[in-house]
Amino acid sequence: MRNLHPRPQSDASDMSTPAQLIGIVAFAFALAGCGGGSDSAAPPIACTPLAGQSVLALSAKEVPSQISTTLDAYANRSSLLRGERITFHLSDNSAPLGTTRQANYVITRKGVLDRVVASGTVSNVTRQSIPEDAWVACCSWPVSLDVAAGADWSSGLYEARFTLAGVAQAQKVHFVVRNATPPSGTRIVLQVPFHTARAYNSWGGKSAYEFNSSGNVRAQRLSMFRPNYLPDDTFAKWVIPLIMWAEREGFALDYISGDDLHRLPAVLDPYALFVTTGHDEYWSPQMRAELERFVARGGHAAILSGNTMWWRIGHGTDGFGRPLGVMEVARQTGTPYSNWYEVEPEGRLILSSFLRGGYVGLTGSRSIPYTVYRQDHWAFADAGVVRGSAFGGDRAIHSYESDGIDFQFGPDGRPVPTGSDGAPLDTQILALAALDWAPTLLNPGFVSLTGRAGAWGAMTVREHATRGTVFNAGTTDWVTAMAPCVSGSGSAVACTVTRNLFVRLGAAAAPAPATMPTPTPVPTSTPVPTSTPVPTPAPVSTPTAAPAPAPTPAAC
Repeated sequence: MRNLHPRPQSDASDMSTPAQLIGIVAFAFALAGCGGGSDSAAPPIACTPLAGQSVLALSAKEVPSQISTTLDAYANRSSLLRGERITFHLSDNSAPLGTTRQANYVITRKGVLDRVVASGTVSNVTRQSIPEDAWVACCSWPVSLDVAAGADWSSGLYEARFTLAGVAQAQKVHFVVRNATPPSGTRIVLQVPFHTARAYNSWGGKSAYEFNSSGNVRAQRLSMFRPNYLPDDTFAKWVIPLIMWAEREGFALDYISGDDLHRLPAVLDPYALFVTTGHDEYWSPQMRAELERFVARGGHAAILSGNTMWWRIGHGTDGFGRPLGVMEVARQTGTPYSNWYEVEPEGRLILSSFLRGGYVGLTGSRSIPYTVYRQDHWAFADAGVVRGSAFGGDRAIHSYESDGIDFQFGPDGRPVPTGSDGAPLDTQILALAALDWAPTLLNPGFVSLTGRAGAWGAMTVREHATRGTVFNAGTTDWVTAMAPCVSGSGSAVACTVTRNLFVRLGAAAAPAPATMPTPTPVPTSTPVPTSTPVPTPAPVSTPTAAPAPAPTPAAC
């Protein structure tokens, strides 16, 4: 939740870096409280200065550390249907103002084998001026590349990769292609949690956190349209492995972004199972209401995530008139943007909560397993576990942030919820992990099985006669523990449980493992040679580079 650069998960004995120390300290302060647009994107809005806004025309040496010294890029949307268009907006921060340069691009659909759907060059990349408060006041840069999603762009997570000629550094922009109507047999939808990435993104000088914000003062509002200064691991390191596993297992998935969940009522209705994974921390009331409604009408949810639904956020209009242009992230007690548990405890919907969980801290072990308590539950079918079995510790299943539940031991020695944290009393606790981590500061007295003050990880499920089933893995690193089956090299209990969830809740029958396609060559950062095989797009998907712009606008 706080540390952008966790220690390598393969070696729990590594020492933390200074950046990690700063992140963990910032996390402690954050916990203590210190410190609908339409479905189609609106046309680009001219870049005009905001009232009272000063503008920086920065040289390479003057660019703040949160801004790339070479190339920056962002898209005008996080999600689109086939046939709709997405625009990319680039700035060459290494060039003098008023000059143009060429960049190469490759757009791929992520999976076991990345599939190239478009590639080429952008010839009109210029340097854009950046306002002093760019984290909220930027950006409305001119269009550099305009692409339509072709008929062969199946629903999925896509990555647009931009590079300048002769420069190794690449700027990546992720987006989702979704289906208006799911193909026959597709009953599972995976949400990509872009909101968490935006909250941690410090491009322009600030994020939602003190530790990577200028002057150690975090932002209250963040632009939804700015480049990403963060590494892939804000969501891709968890989302992409799950995509790869599903492809190997033969499960057909559809994809939506968190923005779709926020702005599109009934977007989940065509599906049987909603899935989110990794670090899905930031939820708006609209997002939660859609999931609540979906479960109430019989839809199922698999929360393969940790620190889930922790902060309540909002959206506002930005300085360019875009109604969903700004994310409200005040993160203050007593405001509409505080922890969800203050307003409506997240445990009422998703069972496990960070309120009873914890984070790895400076000295916490990354080899703590889950201990099985309800081995006879269908989630463990064919997993080969018995009561007391341990799993996941050798695969760092708890290695970043975990969610727990308030419980006591029943007469049979199995844990049962107390309900004090909002979790329904009919929640089943399938497994527990007694963590030696620092507990959530809001819960300093919760005692672990060892008798030491500590934190819990809890794997929970709720099955209801008139509602859908909700499963919560209770950890950011559930997918990390699936590594052997993601790579196709082995098996793991976490894989078997996930397969049981997908089969029982999301499909009528277990699919046959998919046959992997022949890989499509991915062009390097050099210009695409004429002999490189690139799929021929449908007429609507022909990319068009925007004409060379007029002189650089005064502000964006």
